[in-house]
Amino acid sequence: MRAWGQYVRDGRGHFDRVVRSFNTFGRNARELVMLLHSVETDPVKSLTLMTDSDGPLEGAEAFRTEFWAQVDQRLHNMVSAAIALVDHTRPLVKFYEQYESDFTREFAARSQAVAQSPRAVFLRRLRNYLVHCGVAPTMQTMRLGEVAAEDWDHLRIQLSAAGLLRWDGWNGPSREFIESHDGGPALREVTQAYFDDMRKLYEWLFQQYAVLHVPGVPPKHLQGAAEAS
Repeated sequence: MRAWGQYVRDGRGHFDRVVRSFNTFGRNARELVMLLHSVETDPVKSLTLMTDSDGPLEGAEAFRTEFWAQVDQRLHNMVSAAIALVDHTRPLVKFYEQYESDFTREFAARSQAVAQSPRAVFLRRLRNYLVHCGVAPTMQTMRLGEVAAEDWDHLRIQLSAAGLLRWDGWNGPSREFIESHDGGPALREVTQAYFDDMRKLYEWLFQQYAVLHVPGVPPKHLQGAAEAS
């Protein structure tokens, strides 16, 4: 019974750490998406970013300075938190791999599918880019056309392909990903899609705790000891 209780406590500890790490990643990803969305869907803010003059927004220069500073901060936080989440998950998988091989094999397959996606490969390399180069090169593009203010979604904040590709640290898949986007990857779309992939993966993972630790039922490798006690 003592071994069973310790196994449950250790497992709970691993899951709790990963839940907290995922929440940190999720918060950073959502903050970046919301920041970009708040400007890309606001015609006044969009026009202010597209000009170097005072523009239509009061305090335009201060607004632009603060916006780009927040983009740098939140992009760095998001990619760093994503790498940390992967690192924090490894001890959990290692803890269960000896006794719950079906679970660890299934998670490895699901995790690999996310990790091998072009955007995940790119974001891992982007973290290295930020370490070496400091900040990501950005640009903004705007579609023209009449639209009601409430339907405005014509600005896109992009990572500049030309700027990114000056660095020689990209591998083949990440370089192909950059080049596949006209002008460069749209930051909001890439972040949202990657977060959605990770959310689905970790929602599945967190659901497995109830499968691995059924109340009143010892794990298979401890059933004999539990019966003897």
